Amino acid sequence: MPGGQQQTQTGDTGDATPMQQLQTDWRSLADAAANTPNAMYVSRADATPMQQSQTDWRSLADAGASTPNAMYVSRADAANDAEANQKTKCRGLGRKILQITGIALSVVVCVLLPYLAVEVRTQSYESARHYLEMGNRLKMAELRVTELERE
Repeated sequence: MPGGQQQTQTGDTGDATPMQQLQTDWRSLADAAANTPNAMYVSRADATPMQQSQTDWRSLADAGASTPNAMYVSRADAANDAEANQKTKCRGLGRKILQITGIALSVVVCVLLPYLAVEVRTQSYESARHYLEMGNRLKMAELRVTELERE
């Protein structure tokens, strides 16, 4: 099969689902992988005793140490980079401003919350008192109207 695909059991691909059409022939892939030579593994038949290549580890280590790594920036490079230092200072300043703002808002909430609770309670008592006064005035007005109608 081309592309490592397996044909369906019925042989009719017209009504087969895409999942059935894209099944991988794992056995043929395993056979192909077994026939591919592996540079990391040398079989006993291929190796000649006592003549394996000797690697110069010191030269490899020196070459690796002198190759620049984009994922790592040494402290010497970071100390000389003025733009990076400026960004670090700005980030630190921004973090301090956010901390101070958070503390200030917490203090404001802690002080204003009890004050506003007392104010709301006081206003609700006053509005209840005004409501009762208006109710009393309404009753008095009704009594006067009834007296005037009797006369």
